[in-house]
Amino acid sequence: LDLVGNDRAKVRRRAIDALAELDGPRVLKGIAPLIGHDDAGVAEIARQKLLAAGDGALPILADLLDDERPQIREGALALLGTVDPPPLDQLVRCLQRGNDWARPAVAERLVELLAEVDQDGREAVLGALRAAVGNKSPEVRILAAGTLAAEGDSRATKALAAQLKDGTDEVRDACAAALASLGEAAIPATVFALG
Repeated sequence: LDLVGNDRAKVRRRAIDALAELDGPRVLKGIAPLIGHDDAGVAEIARQKLLAAGDGALPILADLLDDERPQIREGALALLGTVDPPPLDQLVRCLQRGNDWARPAVAERLVELLAEVDQDGREAVLGALRAAVGNKSPEVRILAAGTLAAEGDSRATKALAAQLKDGTDEVRDACAAALASLGEAAIPATVFALG
């Protein structure tokens, strides 16, 4: 791994090629951060190795969403976005425990997935978004409220109504608008939350 950081491109490429021939979780963990390497060839070999590992790379990629280096976080999210079927459980886990950068990016990816997944996947995404109405990130709470309203998810009324007393004006407004769009189904939860 140390040779991957060598100043000479030829040495870096040989080191990553040698790593790519190895298997196992330790190798994947060592290669994974290289998706954000400055040398595009090294980054691409790391991406290919992680993609070839399939499900074994998913937890490693999810962990990289917490990396302090933006190029690694962005690379991990991009790779998670290419997995078919989408790794909903990993994305939901990141939404719940991710850092300030990861939570909004993962929430946006989950919203995008609504158009791509089957009915079971839609239910999983909507469930995650209902929970995300109470997320630490105001940006995530606003996105979740708007998406749940757009989807007409009447099961979100309790979660939305609970945020009518949120400390952020934009969140309160988004939740109020979402409840209004859900119509009569939202009345009992709204009355209870405000009463």
